Amino acid sequence: MTHGKLFGSWGSEPAVSLSRTFFMETAIRRDGDGWQIDGVKHFCTMALGASYYMVWCAIDGETDMGKALIQAVVPADASGMSTDGKWDTLGMRGTYSPSVIFNGVRVGADATLGRPGAAVQVGVVESFGLGYAAVYVGIAEAALGFAIDYLKKRVVKPENISVAQDPTVQRHIGELAVRLDAARLVLEQAAGGWAGADMMERGMLANRAKYLASEVGLEVTSRVIQTVGGRGAYKEFVAERAFRDMRTATLMPPTVDRMLETIGKSALGLADGMFRLGTGPQGA
Repeated sequence: MTHGKLFGSWGSEPAVSLSRTFFMETAIRRDGDGWQIDGVKHFCTMALGASYYMVWCAIDGETDMGKALIQAVVPADASGMSTDGKWDTLGMRGTYSPSVIFNGVRVGADATLGRPGAAVQVGVVESFGLGYAAVYVGIAEAALGFAIDYLKKRVVKPENISVAQDPTVQRHIGELAVRLDAARLVLEQAAGGWAGADMMERGMLANRAKYLASEVGLEVTSRVIQTVGGRGAYKEFVAERAFRDMRTATLMPPTVDRMLETIGKSALGLADGMFRLGTGPQGA
């Protein structure tokens, strides 16, 4: 980042499920010597904070999403963008991701990235799943690390020994550690095979890693609070934030049902991509 610029990537929309289809209602159309964008985006991370936003759009009038889908780079100071500023969620308090409305937003002729449809043909979207998996494993590691440290330091009376000496606690921690090891190994396997995999293979690697990281992350962060006890619910401890963030983080596409569907189809010899392209009329 020679010039210190931040970029946000906005794809979610009110009527779009990125778990199953990339049917975009945000429309981009030619306007003189540039482009005009109209539509609404949800979960716009880094809104009001980034210098540029990569906005997923559909070329107006093109009904085949494989030929319509394109990204446009929109400067943060472009006129016509507005937000209600609402971001009050269960978790992910470390981000700011409100909805943003595009009303006649104009960008230059060189603002689009690649040819239409290219973004879902070169494995770009599959990498999001792998990245999410890494984040989820990291959250679970932090939660379990907190629990281990806390349980070793917490001394109970009248025995004057740490809670870590309790066989029940040891079994809980042991089970969580093994499950986290499994998720980490699958993640590392996916990352190790990424460079040599084609788009379909990358989708499968990402699905497996994200699914296991999601399930293990939820279990670890939930049971850490239970194992630590009531103090684990205090906001001053990492366990509380880890649980909130993990619970909401799994909403990021593809969802569990979509991942299992894809993994199942692969096991049955039925090829299927990580995401699907929708078809239908475009416009905003």
